[in-house]
Parts: sequence; structure tokens; C-alpha cells
Amino acid sequence: MAVMTHTQNRPSVDYRDLTPATQQRLDQILERADNTSDAGEYNSLMLGVAALAGIDIAYGGEVLRCSCTCVCPAVFDNADPDARTIEESCGFNLPIRQCPPCADRHPAPDLD
Repeated sequence: MAVMTHTQNRPSVDYRDLTPATQQRLDQILERADNTSDAGEYNSLMLGVAALAGIDIAYGGEVLRCSCTCVCPAVFDNADPDARTIEESCGFNLPIRQCPPCADRHPAPDLD
């Protein structure tokens, strides 16, 4: 009998709570996603990041590390309406965004 584990439905996780091996793998996958030119690969990589982090996203969704200058450890679902764009990502795939708590605590010009 196969046992299937399900992703926890969390909107964000603390990067520091992940094991070092999981942190390394998450960073590798995010870097690959940031540089791919294939939309299908990007979507697959985002699903991989979501599974590693334990965040449930829909196909086509994104999981990001917070880009706030406070060096926030949040890994979050980019679909959260309270996340905020910090700046354009010029030449890369991953948006440069603040997690919702940082968007409240450290307001930046909103580029959304």
C-alpha cells in the first residue's frame, strides 16, 4: 500500500525552519526557474519549490523568497494579494517582491 503525503496549505514558511539540504535544493530550483526560457519548465520548477516549502499553489502559480532589504526569511505564495512588487526583475523570471508582512512594515514604491 502506497502512502501519499499532501502538501500543507500554508501561505508562507520561514526559510530558516527548512533543513539545510532543503534550503540548498530550494535555492537551486529557484535559480533555475529564474533563468529558464521555457514556460512549462518554469511552472514545473515552481511546483517543485512549492512542494519543498509545503505551500499549496495552483499550476502556473509562483513561490518566492521575500526580496525585502530587511533580509526577511519568508518563502511565500506570490498569489497573496498583500505581497508587493519592489522593482522590475529586468531579464529574469522571478518577480522582486516583498512578502505581505514586509509590505506592511517596510513600504516600498508599489509597482503593481
